[in-house]
Amino acid sequence: MASYLMRLTTLQNFPRSLRLLAPFLVFVTTGFLPPLFREAMGLAWSPRKQRRFERLLPRPLRIFPFNLWLADMRLRRRLRRPLV
Repeated sequence: MASYLMRLTTLQNFPRSLRLLAPFLVFVTTGFLPPLFREAMGLAWSPRKQRRFERLLPRPLRIFPFNLWLADMRLRRRLRRPLV
């Protein structure tokens, strides 16, 4: 399973020109994964990489689109509109 996920992350099914983005995508994907999944996939992560990830993607971007959905839900509740 981990090898399948890595093939997706490294863009193995895409044209070679797009694969140039693979190192960046692996970094960002690894940053979003919980530690348990990182370990299961054999992806190394360090405090230094975490700081780099946080500088690259500020918190509002890291939690997008969940922050948008939460704001929408709160607005709907306040206006007494259906959540669906």
